[in-house]
Amino acid sequence: MTLAWLHSGGAYQMAGYTVSTFFGYAGWGIRDYFVGQAARFTFAEAFVANNLALVHQLQTRFPKSAAVSLGEFDIESNPALPNRLAQQFGVRDRDELGLLWDRDTVAFYGDPAWAARLAETRPLAWTQKLSERSGTYTFEIATNTKGNWGGRPVVQFLPHRVKNVQMLAGSERKPVITDNFLLLPLTGDFTEGQRLKVVFSAQRIPPSR
Repeated sequence: MTLAWLHSGGAYQMAGYTVSTFFGYAGWGIRDYFVGQAARFTFAEAFVANNLALVHQLQTRFPKSAAVSLGEFDIESNPALPNRLAQQFGVRDRDELGLLWDRDTVAFYGDPAWAARLAETRPLAWTQKLSERSGTYTFEIATNTKGNWGGRPVVQFLPHRVKNVQMLAGSERKPVITDNFLLLPLTGDFTEGQRLKVVFSAQRIPPSR
C-alpha cells in the first residue's frame, strides 16, 4: 500500500505502523507535533520529535528495559504475543511494553528533506525561540494562553551540531541537550504569559566535508 501511494497515489511522505499495535504512542504523537503544533514542524520533523519523546519516556520511566529489543511483532497471527513477550523480558507495565513495541514498529516513508508543513491557522499555545551569541544558546518559551503541556515534551532542533554542552540556567527543568536537539519535559498546567528559559553553552561542530 505504501509503495502504491508513493508511486501513483499522490503521496510524497507517509508514516505508519509496519504491524498492528495495541498502544499507539508512536502513531498519535506524530499528529500531536504536526497538527497540534501546526507550522512549527515539518512532517519529517514531527516524526523525529515524537520518536525522541518516546525514547525519553523509555529511558526516564523504564531505564532497565530501554535497550530491550522484543524481536517479534506478529500479533495478528498470535494475539497472545504481547503477554508472552512481557513474561519473557520481565515487563510488568503496559506502558513499558507499549513503548518498546511502538519504538520498533513505526516507519517513515518518502524524502525526509521535503518540507511538508501545515499553515498556522490559529495562534499556537506557546511560542518557542532559540538564539545563539558567542557560543551561548538561549531557548525561550512564552505561553499565549492557558492550558496543559500534555504528555509530549517540547522539542527544539538545533540549527547546527554542537558538542561540550554546559548548562548555565534552567537545569531544574531537566532539559535533554544533544548534538542536534533540545528536549524539555514540561508537565502540568500553564497560564497565559508564562516565560521559561534554558541557557547553555556549547561548541559548534564544523560540517563534515
